[in-house]
Amino acid sequence: MKAQGAFEYLVFLAAVLLVAMISISLLGFFSGAAGNTALMQSQLYWSGKATPFKVLDSLTLASDSPCGTSGRGGYQMALVNSDIEALTLTGIRINGVSRSFCRPGEASTTAITFSPQQKIIVNIDMEGPVECNRGQYLEMSLEFDYRNKYMENRQKGEKKLIFPCAASTSSGPSCAPLWQSCLSLPCCSGTYCVDGACQSECGEESRGCTQNSDCCSMNCDVGLCR
Repeated sequence: MKAQGAFEYLVFLAAVLLVAMISISLLGFFSGAAGNTALMQSQLYWSGKATPFKVLDSLTLASDSPCGTSGRGGYQMALVNSDIEALTLTGIRINGVSRSFCRPGEASTTAITFSPQQKIIVNIDMEGPVECNRGQYLEMSLEFDYRNKYMENRQKGEKKLIFPCAASTSSGPSCAPLWQSCLSLPCCSGTYCVDGACQSECGEESRGCTQNSDCCSMNCDVGLCR
């Protein structure tokens, strides 16, 4: 009887451990899925719905002197003026704090003028090193001050900007990370340029592509997997 009781206890304990392991795995799965959903929603908003300034690409500049001051870090963003008239960017706020900005390789400025539909790479000085390791994500509220020929305005993002940390070079990012636009940069290793964004799975028939390797067992023919 004692042996049977001990065996039953071990079976019960094993069942409890199995349930606990499954619960932990599911929790991790759903947490990761929620994180990916938030990332996708952020990217879709800032590259699509946001107006007049859209953010096509973002990356960290850990300590690369983004606006000429050594030892500082910041961010680099590819901004597009989606308006039908010229706009002048006069301010950038990150998490409610006004930050200096500039074009890469130039000193801080108080104004950058965008022609209609023009894309300009802008560096943002965070006045100190930025810690962000590959595999991590940054999340921030973002606002732009700008003016047209009539008045001054402020664009407040309806969603936070979320983007993965990525290594930078002196001339900017060398590849686009997961879920980022691949219209101006090739996707980083292990991802595919499908329908204009870097994705974890290759493209099926009739999906957008830039090269044959973006497609699953097909070729990229005139921008589509066929």
